[in-house]
Amino acid sequence: MAGLLVTGRDTYCLDAYSPGRTVTGAELLGQRCYHRLITPQGMLRGGEDEANFGLDLAGFVGRTDPTTVDSMLPVMVRNELLKDPTVDAVAVKGSRTDAAGLVSWVLTISVTGTDVEVDLIVGVSEVTVELLGMN
Repeated sequence: MAGLLVTGRDTYCLDAYSPGRTVTGAELLGQRCYHRLITPQGMLRGGEDEANFGLDLAGFVGRTDPTTVDSMLPVMVRNELLKDPTVDAVAVKGSRTDAAGLVSWVLTISVTGTDVEVDLIVGVSEVTVELLGMN
C-alpha cells in the first residue's frame, strides 16, 4: 500500500536537485509524475522497478509516425503514470500542433493520488519535454 502524499516529504527536485528544500502533497505527486515523463526507461539505477521506470516522451514523438503518436501518446502517458503506487487514476488530453514541419503537443494531465490531486500541463516536442504548469 502506498503512503500518504500529504504527510510524505521529499527533497524538491523539479528540473534540478534543491538540497534543503522539501515538497509534500500535490506538488510532490506532480514532481513524481513529471519525472516519469522525462526519464527514458532503463536510465534509473536500481532493481526491476527502477528498470521499468520512465517514458522518453520527446524520443517517442520524434521517432514515431505522427498518426501513431496521435492515438498512442495519451495512452502511453496514462499507463506510465499508473505505475506509480501513489497514483489511483489518470486522465490525459492531448492537443497537437504542426508548424513548419515541427510537431509539438500540449498534454493536460489530471492525476488522482492516494490522498491528493494534481493537474499538469506538459509541452512535448521531438526535442524537449517541459512542465508548463502544475495546479
